[in-house]
Amino acid sequence: MIKLKKLLNEETFTATNKKTGNTSVFKSKEHRDSAIKAGTHTAIKDKSQSTKSTGSSSNGNIFGKPKKLEPKSTSTSTPAKKVNHISDALPKEIYAKMDNEDSDAGEMDYLSTKDGAIKYGIAKEGDKYYVTLGTEEGEIIKSFGKTKDAGEAVQIFMKNLDMVKSKVKLDM
Repeated sequence: MIKLKKLLNEETFTATNKKTGNTSVFKSKEHRDSAIKAGTHTAIKDKSQSTKSTGSSSNGNIFGKPKKLEPKSTSTSTPAKKVNHISDALPKEIYAKMDNEDSDAGEMDYLSTKDGAIKYGIAKEGDKYYVTLGTEEGEIIKSFGKTKDAGEAVQIFMKNLDMVKSKVKLDM
């Protein structure tokens, strides 16, 4: 019973996905706020947006009854429509600051430090997208994931952008 009470009293942070209109649930207020700031989501103007669930209702049902059932998605779910290029899914203000580089292995869109020594970006090799942090010479410091879907690659990129910015001074 203790675990159930813990789950019922967890805080939730939600925002509306601009593309799909679905409500997304975020693990933290910071993740929600960065998605809103990036322009992919809008804030929900509702008093229950980031309040704790009481888990009770007037009829004694500990699970309560939702007022309105809406499809919910998590912030890590795949976009509703297939995205062919990361420029279609990245916020325009971020994509405008990215550099593009072509190599024998593929193409890379990235943000870098002022001196260009560190690069954080999305590389496409064949039909796969890789989200990586690496050096100018091409050595990978950290890989955040790979996928065949450009939209999912953008979600991985955006999810880790704040953390990367806090550790590396990207030229933004």
